[in-house]
Amino acid sequence: MSRMNGPAVFHIATEREIAAPIAVAFRVAADIEAYPHFVPGFRRARVTGRDGETLLVSNEVGWGAVAALFASRAKLTPPGRIEVESRSASLGDIDIAWDFAEVSADITLVRFSMAVALRSAVTQMLFEATARVAGGRVLDAFRTRAEAAGRIAAAAPRKVPMQNVAAASILAALMTVGFALDAGAPARAQEVDALAGHYAEGGGNKVPRAEIKLRRELFLEPATIELGTPGINCDHLKEKKPQAIAGEGHVVLVSTETQATALRIWFPPGAAAPPEGWSDHGKAALAKAMPGAAPSRIVDRAFSWCK
Repeated sequence: MSRMNGPAVFHIATEREIAAPIAVAFRVAADIEAYPHFVPGFRRARVTGRDGETLLVSNEVGWGAVAALFASRAKLTPPGRIEVESRSASLGDIDIAWDFAEVSADITLVRFSMAVALRSAVTQMLFEATARVAGGRVLDAFRTRAEAAGRIAAAAPRKVPMQNVAAASILAALMTVGFALDAGAPARAQEVDALAGHYAEGGGNKVPRAEIKLRRELFLEPATIELGTPGINCDHLKEKKPQAIAGEGHVVLVSTETQATALRIWFPPGAAAPPEGWSDHGKAALAKAMPGAAPSRIVDRAFSWCK
């Protein structure tokens, strides 16, 4: 996996069979910004840019006494491999690889491997003391999340498109901080803060803080389980630029006591409402994806879906 070799390099590799299709397993691993929600030791992850299928990521991790901030590059090669590389003059070198092999239509063999050579001998020693256990925990946490995603995808009336994987989390990051990709990037995100236009609604009156918080949860915050193709809310353009609107979409957000954005379901323009109703559909989806989790709040909202 790694180009790093020598006695100072610490290597670890572990694997698990996952009860989920390979495309679902890959999608979960490629959603790097969601790692703090389920990966032990991951405190923060933010996609800061993209170059083709390579993501630029800012990370904060901590295992036991070891904590570090570092930047990394994640190369996505769907559906079989993800390679993560970090080279830091202060911290050291880290290589991580996810490898996916299809065992059957619903079973995927996932291998997690890592090579680490830190600048500080003390930090390297502490890292090695915790990493072997932590590596297994990372893969176990990944298996739980991927299998939950596989269950909800199998129960859904339509499949989640797998092309351009991780685009939703990248777009959320761009919209949240008002960041725009460089003009030379191959794919350009919509260069607008997703909430900026809404501040101008109502003749210049600011939207109440509670509503802003809800909109961020509905449209921006990473969800533990995401079902469907994410849409962009363009309610603020409906009157002035109707040509920018694809039609009316719908989003359903289910929260639990511990997770404000536990599960989100997207319905694009033209999609039929679930026959059992929004709330019951959200409850059923949560029950399939996270057995034993109780919904604490269900919010559904129609919105103007951007083209």
